[in-house]
Amino acid sequence: MVVQAERLFVVRLELLGPQHEVLQASMLLSALRECIADTFGDFGAGCVQHSLQVKHFRAAVGCFIVRVARAHAALVQSAICMVCSVRKQRVRLTVLRTAGSARTARQYLEQQCRGQSSSADNAKRRSRKREEPVAVR
Repeated sequence: MVVQAERLFVVRLELLGPQHEVLQASMLLSALRECIADTFGDFGAGCVQHSLQVKHFRAAVGCFIVRVARAHAALVQSAICMVCSVRKQRVRLTVLRTAGSARTARQYLEQQCRGQSSSADNAKRRSRKREEPVAVR
């Protein structure tokens, strides 16, 4: 069994402005590779050419996982923060967590999905729920 030294970043995607088209994982990957090439030149692009991947993109939640070789994790993390647009659509990317295994990254991503949906549900419940007087004896 071969152990691959890799890092996974759980990234949040925020759209800044109107949405022109539905984003896909391949669009995010190309924007990230373009940013790495602009910032770090041919050296940076060559370093991450084979190991950079976008996994588990959830458009409804706005989160995804970026996988890269551990040796180039700092390079990719700085490039993620520098991405300003994807296909001429302004975005903000924020690294929420760095993980060493796919399992922990997926667990955190699922927590984020449940957290956002449950917070919306809780807000609806609070608005519907009436406060009842408490009887004191």
